[in-house]
Amino acid sequence: MDGDLTLLKQFNEKSKKQATIYARKYHYDCDGEFSVNFYQMSSGLDDSTGACRLKYLGCFNGHALSQRALGFDFSTNEVTVPGYPMSRYSISVDQFRVEFKSSHIVKDLYSSLIEFPRYWESDFEKVKADYPEQAREIAELLDQRISYLASIQSSKDYKSSWVYYQFIGKLDALTNAINGRILKGTRYFYSPEAYFNKYSSRLVSLSAREKAELHRRLNRWD
Repeated sequence: MDGDLTLLKQFNEKSKKQATIYARKYHYDCDGEFSVNFYQMSSGLDDSTGACRLKYLGCFNGHALSQRALGFDFSTNEVTVPGYPMSRYSISVDQFRVEFKSSHIVKDLYSSLIEFPRYWESDFEKVKADYPEQAREIAELLDQRISYLASIQSSKDYKSSWVYYQFIGKLDALTNAINGRILKGTRYFYSPEAYFNKYSSRLVSLSAREKAELHRRLNRWD
């Protein structure tokens, strides 16, 4: 919103700060009450984790019906939260989670005046189209890991969910390998969890117990 950008400029003039990240957030059940929150980057963007640190500088409270005071509120505490770039000029503040059984990323988007050189892409086909060699290497790495776990799961007749939890146990290492090595120098970050959720069904089978339970459900008379 142009009005929110104007508020950011006024906030910087009054506070002598350099806020570059902002968003209007409405308060639930308060009939239009809102705040425009302001942040600045307090660390650089980490190539391996795809995250940076953001410092909360304050906000503008508008249309207040609760105990919040109208106008600018300047933070006096050192509050930092993680940020995850989601496009060239947007960032998710303090929220990043891949939905269960989905490649969708749960986020809380803010606008940024600073352009991010890299950002998170949830669609592997987009990564493949723009960087085919890197996408091939990612697929080989993750398919190898999933296949290894699936072979153990099959031999032990574990539930198929066992593969997921073992895969997630190495999520940080896989994320660092993909973003800190394979995709370094590109404009994307990519989550191995998003890949697992979309493609692991090609490699992971149901256990005998799960197949029997599925058969019972499909053939019962309800």
